Amino acid sequence: MRSEQREKHVTCLLIGKKPLGSLLAVCLLLGFIILSIAGCAATQKSTSGSPPPDQVVSARSPEEVKKLREAVEPYVRKARETYPGAKKRFLKGLPQGHHFLVTVEITDQEEKTEQVFVFVSSIEDGKIRGRIGSDITLISGYRRGDAYETHESQIRDWTILRPDGSEEGNYVGKFLDTYPCRNQEEGLEARARTTMPSSEFKEAHAHFIQGNLYLEERQYDQAISEYAKPIKLDPELAVAWYNLGIACQR
Repeated sequence: MRSEQREKHVTCLLIGKKPLGSLLAVCLLLGFIILSIAGCAATQKSTSGSPPPDQVVSARSPEEVKKLREAVEPYVRKARETYPGAKKRFLKGLPQGHHFLVTVEITDQEEKTEQVFVFVSSIEDGKIRGRIGSDITLISGYRRGDAYETHESQIRDWTILRPDGSEEGNYVGKFLDTYPCRNQEEGLEARARTTMPSSEFKEAHAHFIQGNLYLEERQYDQAISEYAKPIKLDPELAVAWYNLGIACQR
């Protein structure tokens, strides 16, 4: 395959996200990353054994791509370090209704890569066998429910799903649950510092952070009230309008 054709290929990483094995798609295309994530601070749970739906947030510059990858890597290491303990629990036998998943990359014949959940059925001689638990969006030749086998050295994260919709593990996903909000705070600061006095900026920032906390706790009326305050100070504050919209939809 020619190099110019190679450059058009998409590398997509699907990473489990808090809460409950939600998928986070990190798609790299000519220096762009798209994060498919279940809201900056939304705390929806999945139905038993099924990841929740995603929505899209983007990181567009090479600098943002590098920053995200560097931020994620310690959590990949943490997942790999704690995997032996999770594996031991799986082999001993998880309680009824619990599911053990690993997150791995799958590459197709066109060298597109998509990172997906695999519901584990067996682990033997370093090999993990199970079925793909993610909806395949970019690569060809694979689909949700297909049997899949990989080596333990290839995992990037692990998750234990409980019947009530809660989870264990998912270190990468739990970190990324807060990552978009951190970027939003940077955007708020960049905008607000150019449009309002220092005292007003501090007030807007405080209400925005409090709104995020209320949103995370599913206290939507309180979140709406908090997001409205920085918008009153700056009616063109896009990040506050965005989160206000999320709160209003809940």
